[in-house]
Amino acid sequence: MKEYYDKMWQQEKPFGTWTDENFKYHYDFFKNYIKTPLLDYGCGSGDFLNKISDVGFGYDLSEVAITRAKKNYPLNFFYTSTESFKNYCFATVCLIDVLEHIPDLKTVLSEIKRIIQIGGYLLIATNELSPVKAALISLVIFEKYFNPSSPHLRYFTRNTLAEVLEENGFKVIKYKRNRSYLGLLSRGQLVVAKSK
Repeated sequence: MKEYYDKMWQQEKPFGTWTDENFKYHYDFFKNYIKTPLLDYGCGSGDFLNKISDVGFGYDLSEVAITRAKKNYPLNFFYTSTESFKNYCFATVCLIDVLEHIPDLKTVLSEIKRIIQIGGYLLIATNELSPVKAALISLVIFEKYFNPSSPHLRYFTRNTLAEVLEENGFKVIKYKRNRSYLGLLSRGQLVVAKSK
């Protein structure tokens, strides 16, 4: 996996950029749960972390992404391993557009559970798949949406995401659709979960 994401991050902006409008939309939802110390798990090149925290911690599997993050945001701290983080050391952990890329959710959520404080907040932005959306995708863009070369490995409904979090020691306390297509179909979901 590391080699795969290193290759992805060799591109200039493999996952797009944060516009001011998109950041504000996320920030307004998450702002009351952004506590320090804070970790952006799957931070990529550090753009989101830099926007939400003057001094924060970032982790990413990709050394290419972390090298870029260290260069762009020298006031933050970036790591390619979570082993040096002590148990229960973070008040907030962000998973922004990350869960859909992870093959082993149980291992990742177990590690986050180790390093997040009891009562700490997990801030999540990920995709959302509903039956209606799945039906439309199957009729219009099935091949493109489920292309095997896509970095998206997982698709969540609101319920399946809540179930996965519950099974791994987190309880959803806040939910919002992350924008919509024509005001009808959710593009994704924003979730705040609390560590139990």
